[in-house]
Amino acid sequence: MVYKNLLLSAAFSLSVVAEYKDYLIVFGNSFSDIGNRNDFKYTVPWWNNRYSSGPVWDEYLASYNNYTLVNFAVGGAASNNTFLQSLVGVNVIYPSLLDQVSMYTETFKGLYTNNDLKNDVVAVEIGTNDILNSHDFIVNNTVNMQVFTDGVVLNTIAGINNLIEFGYRKILVANVPDIARMPNYVGSSQADLDVINDFVVQINTKLAGNLTYLQETSQNNIDYIRIVPFYETLDVLHDQTVSQAMKTTYLTESCYNIFNNGTYSACTDPDDYTYIDGVHITTRAHSLLAAVFAQIISNPTFKVTKESLISLISQYNVDQVTIKNNYLFSGSFIGSEGVEIIEYNIKNATSNAQSIAANKNSYSGSLTSSSFAPFATSSIISATPTSSYSSGPNHPVASRCRKH
Repeated sequence: MVYKNLLLSAAFSLSVVAEYKDYLIVFGNSFSDIGNRNDFKYTVPWWNNRYSSGPVWDEYLASYNNYTLVNFAVGGAASNNTFLQSLVGVNVIYPSLLDQVSMYTETFKGLYTNNDLKNDVVAVEIGTNDILNSHDFIVNNTVNMQVFTDGVVLNTIAGINNLIEFGYRKILVANVPDIARMPNYVGSSQADLDVINDFVVQINTKLAGNLTYLQETSQNNIDYIRIVPFYETLDVLHDQTVSQAMKTTYLTESCYNIFNNGTYSACTDPDDYTYIDGVHITTRAHSLLAAVFAQIISNPTFKVTKESLISLISQYNVDQVTIKNNYLFSGSFIGSEGVEIIEYNIKNATSNAQSIAANKNSYSGSLTSSSFAPFATSSIISATPTSSYSSGPNHPVASRCRKH
């Protein structure tokens, strides 16, 4: 499927860099999107086309581990649009995980050798919108749990298989977060919360089993496939001890509450909140999630507990991250425009595919020519997009947020 009108960042400067960086390749939804979609239906002041109050987890992870970030994640994405349409009749217009992977592999087809990709890390974060788009069917018991959860998992595995076939050896897969904990569901009946959580837990359990099998059957082609415990991280983040270490006060309320008429109420300090809106987490929470990703890369036995998260908060200075004071902000663009990492969104990756690949080729020894354009030392993201997707809601239950 070909998607036109892909947003996105207008400004993109290139300059010589001497240091080689491994790549972090990201696929997913609005938790991971760095500006691939900006057709926001509501006027919530998300930061620079991110669904947060600042940079998101993959940008922090790129900084923590010194990666170049290539991001194909799109807000509103599900695992497979055709699957959702056939099962619950929902028409998702944004590139699904399978679409994103297809766009990526088509863009870079023939440009890499397996040696070029051996140290790169792929991260997949998907599944939340499958649940949110099917909310009414799930709580009304009009969709079969086994068929639904099997489908989401098999779609995710299919996308990962395509990435393995492309040559990637190091793969991270975030499980589906604890959706029933999100502010959108505050005030829901316990029965609704239970059934939503049952679907999420079923997806995560089946995902873990299928990824274990995939790892066992792909041993000659991969180094690892590891689950990143997104569900457990958000769950433990609601613990008062952890929130105190994070220096956040509001765990179940959102900073911005969106109403049916498109208006919203606003808090005075987003840094005091875990959630920026009814679904999405603030930039401080993203920095902690990135620390969990980093730990899974360095230590596959890492477990999310109250103690381990508090340790990460201290180790990565997560509690110091604010909407105005953030080490990722670049130069004079503090708090508004850009980040101090090398990153490519869909539009920039597509436009610069040859030079992106050539830089990697030259460092891996595949090519020695110095005539190719090198990476940018930083990516300054324009607040004015060149184009966008056609409008449509990101989360169908967004209007259920309450004013506080």
